[in-house]
This record gives sequence, structure tokens and C-alpha cells, in this order.
Amino acid sequence: CNMLLEIWRGSEALDDLERLLARAHESGDPQRELNVQRSVARAYYVMSLDRMGFAEKSKVAYERAIELARTQGAHKALGGSLVATATLVDYWPDYRAQANANLDEAGQIARVTDDEGLSIDVATARLSFLIRGGPAVEDEQVLKRALAIRDPVRLNALYFRMMWSTLSAARLERCVEICDAGIELAYRIGTLPVQYPTIKALALMELGRFGAAWEALEKEIADDAHRFGAALRDLGKLQYEVHVGAFEAALERAPHVISEAKALARAWMLNLTSNLLALMAPVFTGDAAMLARIEALVADTGTSPGSSGRSALALAKGDFATAKKELTGSDASSSVNLIVSARLVRLQLLVSLDAAEGQWERAHKNTAAGVALARDKSMKVYLWRLLGEQALIEAKLGLADEAAASRAGAQTLLSEIAATIPDETHRSSILRGRVATRLGLVLG
Repeated sequence: CNMLLEIWRGSEALDDLERLLARAHESGDPQRELNVQRSVARAYYVMSLDRMGFAEKSKVAYERAIELARTQGAHKALGGSLVATATLVDYWPDYRAQANANLDEAGQIARVTDDEGLSIDVATARLSFLIRGGPAVEDEQVLKRALAIRDPVRLNALYFRMMWSTLSAARLERCVEICDAGIELAYRIGTLPVQYPTIKALALMELGRFGAAWEALEKEIADDAHRFGAALRDLGKLQYEVHVGAFEAALERAPHVISEAKALARAWMLNLTSNLLALMAPVFTGDAAMLARIEALVADTGTSPGSSGRSALALAKGDFATAKKELTGSDASSSVNLIVSARLVRLQLLVSLDAAEGQWERAHKNTAAGVALARDKSMKVYLWRLLGEQALIEAKLGLADEAAASRAGAQTLLSEIAATIPDETHRSSILRGRVATRLGLVLG
């Protein structure tokens, strides 16, 4: 049963494990009950990925395993159960503080018992809570340790966490490498790389490689048995459509993405979708019907977009005071804004606010900061827009030569990105759509 759980085949193990747990409880053997209880908790978590109702069972089961381990003084079992609870944050964001406390305790157990495997598990789980916008090295250090102990199951878990950590830090080429390594390892150990292709696609989009991104999305594990994989793939396609300016297609896809995220109880997917939709709003400034449609979809997620999303909604409605407050308030300093893409989005919004207020020198400074960051990270999907904004601002400042250079750079980059897009409709959207038109980048 445990071997099936290691390769994420919980449905094949669950019935046997529940029978074993009942027998262990009846036997009065506490150690036996603890061992089976941990496996049952893991099985419930694996089942929760694609089925409703199992997340709550997993939480209760892990809490019971922790209780049994404490009572028995079973340090290894206690440490493993504490680490496992970090995954519950995907369902209950408010559980983060408890998960961090559990990881602290597990880390102490690893140090006292000199358990390198448990120590690596703790470090791997912590990658979910460490958001880095710069050249983070925590994950690479953990990778060296994981490779040294030659445990492919642990390595697979670490690869998954590194996919997200490298993406948030905009170490995009490294993210693609880690995704490829994770996909290869997953198949080698007999499991399926659910989520891995979509995460790879997200990195490829930011690099401006849309053809490769779409190919990755199409390789997601999205059959009937993997509802979560299908939901994440559709969220990835929603992101793709927003990036290429296919806004109507994105809005049509959004209700299904929201419905699936709700059905799977993925709070983080609802938050991401809410923010993604809200950030579209400035494109439709002055279009009351479209803004109402966007706000209705945001409301349907049941979550409030982050500070940048709320700022974008206010900006689209001409409420500059609220838009500025959202970007400069306490929530604006959230750790989420350490994610490089979030920093670039915030800079773009600040530029829009500066322009709306006629603060051209300040707008130029913010645009220059965004261009430098996007260029340093090879984030072409943001760079072409920022260069376009920079050209408009330089023209306002009377810097004709600089404006011409920035516009030429934006047009060249836009053409390069469009050449990677296989679908003609999508290619036309990015080349001749609302964003390119507003920035004066449409050619021919």
C-alpha cells in the first residue's frame, strides 16, 4: 500500500488501508495503529487531489497520527506526520501558521535525531513558504543534499517544490530544466507528473516562448482520473490567453476554471484566478459592460484579488486615489510581491497611475525600473509592454530619439514573440489587439 501511495495511486490502496486501520485499532497495538494511521492520512491526501471530501479526512487523519506519535514518543513518525501537514495549506490558507509551527518542530526532531532524510523533507516543504524575488539558493542547496542520499521519491517531491520556487524567482530557464528533470524522474519511478507540464508552460510564457508553452499545456495529465491536472491546465490556458491578448477567450474560459477550482477546494487557484481577471480591467477602461463582467467573475471566485488586482480594478474605473492606496498600503508590501512577475505588474500599474496624473518624470523612472528588471530576468512577455510604455512616456517628455529607440525595441520583441505563437487568432491578438494598439506598436 505504501508503495502505491509513493507513486500517487491512493485509490488502489485506500480500501485495504481502512480495513487495516480498523484491525489495528481493535488489536490494541498502538505502534501498529500509528503506522497504518499515517498511511491512511497519506491516502486521503492523495485522493483529495482529484476528489471532494478527502481533504478534511486527511487533515483529521494527520492530526490523529500526530497525537498517536506524541503519545508513543515515536519521533520519526511524528516528524514525518508534521511535515505532511504543510500540504494542507493548499486547501486552507489560514493553516499556514500551524504548518510553519509543525515544520519548526519537525526540524528540531531532525536535528536531535540526526535524520538527514527528515531534514531534507522539512527543507523541501519550506520551499512552499519561502517566496524569493532574487537569486535564491535555498532550493539548490537542498537539491545537492537530496541528490547525495539517492532517494528518488524524495527527489521527485523536491523537484516539484523547486518548479514553483524557480518560477517565483524568475529563474525561468532553470524552472524549465527542473520541470523536465521532474517529468523524466516521475515516469521513471512509475508515477505521473501531474502539474509539471503546466508549471513548465508558465515559465515558457514569461520567456515569450508561446509555441513551446502551448505544447507543454497539451502534455498535462488531464484525463478523467486527474481532475486537478485538467483544472490546472485550463488555468494555464487562461493565463496564456491573457498574455496573448485573447481577452474574450479568457473571459469565456474563466467560469469553468472557477467552477473546477471550487469543486476541488483549491483556494490558491481561486486567488490566482481572481487576481488574473482583475488585472485585465485596465485594458477595458471606459467599457462599463466589460468591467461589470470582469467584476462579476472576480466576485464569483469568492476571493478578493491582491493589492495589484484591486488597484487595477480601481484604475479602470478612474478611481486613482484608491488605485494608489492599494499599491502603497500595507498589503502592497506582502511577501507575494517578492515574486518577480508580481513586482513587474505593480510597476506597470504605477506607470499607468503616474501617466494618468501627468507625472511623466516619475512614470519614466518606474518604467525604466521595470524594463531593467524584465530584461535582467529575460521576461519578454512583460518587457515588450514596458518598452512600449517607455516610448509613450519619452515622447511626452520630448525625448524623440529615445522614444523611437524604445518603440523599435518593443516592436522587434513583439514580432519575435508573435512568431512563436502557432495559432493565427492568438498571433493576431498580440500583434494587433488592444494592448499593441494602445501602445502604438501595430505594424503595417
